[in-house]
Formats: sequence, C-alpha cells, structure tokens
Amino acid sequence: MPAIVYSSLDPAGKNIASRLKSAHGFAPAGKIRGMPAWRNGSGIMLAEIGTPAITADYLDEAIGTDLIVFASKHKSESGKPALTAHACGNWGGAAEFGGRPRTLAPTSAHSIKAAMESLARSSASDPALAGFDVVMECTHHGPLLKTPFLFVEIGSTEREWQLPGPGAAVAEACLAACAPAREGVRVAIGVGGIHYPREFTEEVLRKGSGLAVGHVCPKYAVELLDEGMMAQMLAKSGGAVMLALVCWKSLKPGGREKALSLLNAFNVPYQKV
Repeated sequence: MPAIVYSSLDPAGKNIASRLKSAHGFAPAGKIRGMPAWRNGSGIMLAEIGTPAITADYLDEAIGTDLIVFASKHKSESGKPALTAHACGNWGGAAEFGGRPRTLAPTSAHSIKAAMESLARSSASDPALAGFDVVMECTHHGPLLKTPFLFVEIGSTEREWQLPGPGAAVAEACLAACAPAREGVRVAIGVGGIHYPREFTEEVLRKGSGLAVGHVCPKYAVELLDEGMMAQMLAKSGGAVMLALVCWKSLKPGGREKALSLLNAFNVPYQKV
C-alpha cells in the first residue's frame, strides 16, 4: 500500500498534508516508529518525518510500503510559481542534496505521469493556479531508498508554499500518484533538455500518447552518462522501458552521438522531441 510522506520542517509539505487531512479523509492512526501517521479509507498512509525529505535515506525500511510519494516544496532561482513532479538521484560524483554519488533511486514513471496529469487538470480548472507552471523536473537530489518513490512539489517561494490552491492541487496529485498503474501505458526515459524538460512533459500530458517518463538525464549531465548510469535509468524507472525520448535540439552533436550510442548498446529505440 502506498504512503505519502511530508516533513514537519517543510511549510509546503505541511500545507499539502493539511489538505489531505481536511478534504481526503486521513484520520489519525497513531505512530509508526515514532512518526505521526494517518490513514484514509483506502488504507493509504500519510506520515510526518522530522528531517528534510531529501535526506530521509532508508525511510522505507521504517514504513514498509511499495511506493512513497513525498509531498514537498520546490525552490528555484527564478522564483516562478510551479507545480512539479520528478524522480530522484545524482548523476555526478557529489551528493550535495542527499542520496549517493552517481546513484539513481527507484521511481515509478506511472506515478509521475498520474501526478502530472492531476496537476494539469487542477491547473486548467482552478483560477487560483493561474500563473503556475506545470512541468516535470529532471532527476535530481536525494534521498536514497530501495522502494520506488517520487516527489510532488509546490514551487517556488515561501508565498506559494502556503497557498491553499497549490496545497489542494498537490494533495490531489499525491493521491493520484498512489493509484495502481494503468494498462497500456509505455514506460520511457528522457535524455537531454533543461532542468525543467518541457518537451518530455508535453509528451507525458499529450492526450493519447500513452507515455510515462521515469528518469530524465538533462543536457548538462549527458557528459556524465555512461553504461552504468544508463543501466540504472532503465532498471529504476518503474517498469520495462520501451522508449527513450531524446530532446534533440538541446544536445550538441557529441552529446547526441553519445546518447544514441548508449541507447543502441541497450537496444532501446528512441524518439526525437
């Protein structure tokens, strides 16, 4: 059974959790290894941790679940209001924001797709979300877990983190991410693009595409991509990867050649976007 987790140190997480408790039937369920917990009628758990989410390594060992959805804040230099979802991991040799160097975490492309679709629906129907960008992020930051997980976030400043509209939208997206995987959806990975890969987001949200994207290696990390990292992208995206989306224009010729060589080595077909 899935679990939604938020940090008591995170104002956005607390905002999202309050919407889950007030509008989605999460009732107190005591404590799990010292963590306050709630459950809804479907058995989905909501848990509060006292540490930053990005450093909650091996939290899954305490909770015992098959999927974790972190309800979290998002922070960006631009400060642009945003609603996002993404997989986690580190491409390089440093792990400044949790996790381990050159290690991707297991995720669920199906859950990321469901969360993004929910955020898009909320954005289209709620005037309070006017001006919010709905976009996936590339794979970045910790924690490191053995259980598949994703982050669903409110960005990008203290003001947005505490607004009721975004809190309600992300609460619904977290629940959507907990739903069983839909049949007929193809799992893909993404290579190229910027930190906010709009091209991949559009494919995930395009009606009838049937694509769910798990791990995304942005253009600034393609130089770090090798067989080991590609193997992790394929093994940890939440299902058999059927396709790679390649943001062609974002990559220099050398980056394109490298990406295609690796995809060919693993017999993964690709689609330019």
